[in-house]
Amino acid sequence: MKKLVTCLFLFLVFGFQIGQAQITVDGDPSEWTGTAPSTANTSVYSAGTAGSPVGYNEWIWTDANDDERTDFGTDSRVNIVEVRVSGDNDNIYFLFKMEDIDLDNGDGAPLVQISVDKDMDGTGTDWLAENSDTKVPTDALWEHLIYTKFGPSGNTAQPNIWDEGFTNNRAAGSAVCSATNDVIEMSIPWSELGSPITADNTTLRFTFSSYRQNANASSETWDTGGDNSKGDCLDYVTPTAGNTYGALVGFNNVGTNDGGQLDSYQDIVFLDNPDQTLNVQLASFFAVGGNNRVALKWITESELNNLGFILKRGYRAEGPYEQRADYSRDPELKGHGTSSTKHVYTYTDLSVLNGVTYWYKIIDVDINGVRTEHDPVSATPNANTGDLELVNNLNVPQKYSLAQNYPNPFGEGRVNNINSATRIRFSIPEVNRSAVNVRLSVYDVTGRKVADLLNTRLGTGEYEVTWNGRDAVGVNLPSGIYFYVLQSENFVATKKMMLVR
Repeated sequence: MKKLVTCLFLFLVFGFQIGQAQITVDGDPSEWTGTAPSTANTSVYSAGTAGSPVGYNEWIWTDANDDERTDFGTDSRVNIVEVRVSGDNDNIYFLFKMEDIDLDNGDGAPLVQISVDKDMDGTGTDWLAENSDTKVPTDALWEHLIYTKFGPSGNTAQPNIWDEGFTNNRAAGSAVCSATNDVIEMSIPWSELGSPITADNTTLRFTFSSYRQNANASSETWDTGGDNSKGDCLDYVTPTAGNTYGALVGFNNVGTNDGGQLDSYQDIVFLDNPDQTLNVQLASFFAVGGNNRVALKWITESELNNLGFILKRGYRAEGPYEQRADYSRDPELKGHGTSSTKHVYTYTDLSVLNGVTYWYKIIDVDINGVRTEHDPVSATPNANTGDLELVNNLNVPQKYSLAQNYPNPFGEGRVNNINSATRIRFSIPEVNRSAVNVRLSVYDVTGRKVADLLNTRLGTGEYEVTWNGRDAVGVNLPSGIYFYVLQSENFVATKKMMLVR
């Protein structure tokens, strides 16, 4: 297994770990299960779905939509929406998601080029292939160039590879252009990129770009504007926001030999270590809504050079997300450096409205700036449920427990209303390292349920719910004896309490 660390030119650093199982190159992107970043012109690590071939191994770039050049009108077939990279011990894999591939082979079909700079010493070749009149940045001169060409015979073909100086052209690996799924998927054997690709700590520098292919001519991309010296790149991976026109250096040099030049690249460090682990092993992450609050909790199994966490919030699972807190300003989000023991993190978001569903993501950041984004969770605050607090107890409970409420009795009839509410504490043990369904309900002496204080999924830990003696619609209950019942998995516990008005 190889681990990759990605560095975006002049931008942030990201990281991901590659999986061991092979990806089937068939034009079906369902094996690529990572969560793409919600912000355009950025990349992120994503672990993918557990048990999938790609788990713990995707780098994903989200490109701005409709930013492709429009020399041939709206050109959705070459408009890059996402680029994904993964790999195993034999191959490196690429997935280009386009806006709408309406032609998957022949003249005018999309063509993508991937340049590979192995030594990053300023030597190599600058021009890209297919008479594209496009150069890579001067800091990313390539030793290998990979490009697709789906001729009139069909949408499946081996990618082409050039070595430095446009020597040793050959076909290797596999590639599929799918109009059904709007993707170009390909694999390249590591052996085609030479040694020492499989060595520890090997860095490769990439550029990714798209064109229209001319299958009726030998080694040609479509010339933009009918000018054979004007850069033919129509879209590519760049941190520059806005239209690709503005990001191509020298794009408007019509009638010159300058062509166009890409303005960015991505560095990826391959760590050939089958035992390499993620910087933060996350045991659980969940959110619970209370009255005008959302309580968040996550537990780490281990941490490696962890500076801390960034917390982001959105209104949909797919985003967009905005930053709410981070380790540099909020002490509770600071990491524990390198640790092999469990650590519990909690954060309460008080800037919420009852009845609104909120989505949250956490991102861990290591001392090298490598960021790892974890899958989102959601919660909906509600005025008619008990307020749940996360008890920051580092000891993992070994069994379920339900404590006696305190104070007891409680209610507005107590002295100065100090005891007008009561607190109920309970513990959830570690169950298969996953969250479990938990319900905490209140019944009167006739057995009628009067309130559900909690009905959600919780991870291991100790919790405390505050109840104000009101029913499910917010009406004050009368004085009397009440019973509260905790149910989770095969555990049920009941205790008695007294409400005094």
